[in-house]
Amino acid sequence: MKSKKHVLCFYQVYENDSLKDYLEDMALKGWKLTNFDNFFLHFQSCAPHRIRYCVEVMTSSSPFASNLTPALTEYREFCRDAGWDYVGTNGYLHVFYTEDAEAIPVETDSQERFHNICRAATGVYRTFGLLFVLLGLLNAQICYQKKTLLCSHGAVILLLLGSALWSAGDFLRWKKRARLSLSRTGTLPSTPWKTVCRKNIAVYCLVLLFVVSMFFATFSRIPSDTRIFIIPYLTVYVLLLFVFSWLIHLLREKCAFSKTVNLVIYWGAAVLMGAVITTILAAAIFWYVAR
Repeated sequence: MKSKKHVLCFYQVYENDSLKDYLEDMALKGWKLTNFDNFFLHFQSCAPHRIRYCVEVMTSSSPFASNLTPALTEYREFCRDAGWDYVGTNGYLHVFYTEDAEAIPVETDSQERFHNICRAATGVYRTFGLLFVLLGLLNAQICYQKKTLLCSHGAVILLLLGSALWSAGDFLRWKKRARLSLSRTGTLPSTPWKTVCRKNIAVYCLVLLFVVSMFFATFSRIPSDTRIFIIPYLTVYVLLLFVFSWLIHLLREKCAFSKTVNLVIYWGAAVLMGAVITTILAAAIFWYVAR
């Protein structure tokens, strides 16, 4: 029997209570959450028993915000004194747990949680909006050069945009339900975690389709005599995805820099590495063709 399990984290920032329900269900099945990062939930096998979880969205949540601020440190100390242990965060969701059935709840006020979730989700979609503006400008340039209304880049962008709009629409529906629930009962709505998983898996499949489409769109435009370089080139970028995920974790958990400084460090390193890898690839192609 496996003693460890790693599960992709499919939960959006406004689905924190659904994640809580999922983690408590996993504990009843004999799996205790031991770590939480940008992509995965890490579980350790245990005797099936009840574990209570708290999944909070804090003020100014962001993957680039330091987890060592006085406010977050003070809140973790408060939770520890109340009998709740800290598991980790992906920048948006902070996970605590307790095995003490008598421990007092440590969730923040429902109205405050609602505002924290809305601010965090708005930040996510603002970032997506900026990304689509940049991609759209790139696509417009390519279409202008090729004298066409839609190129392969544009089709891929539309596919990615569709998944993002689906996610944004889901958040807006949650926001509407949350306001109604707050006015009636003073609590926030929680979607069953199985429903959340099915929905988010569908979104992730669309993103995967985007990645595959981007690969074939890029591959089709490369001269046949240089296609040998595309696989190692993409492999390096996939590895960099994990490297920069580690960098975000390092900046968030080990450094007390401001969010702005972390953004500059992260994107500065990303641009530098992208330029270096592209330069190396261009030099390799030039050498291969000229030999």
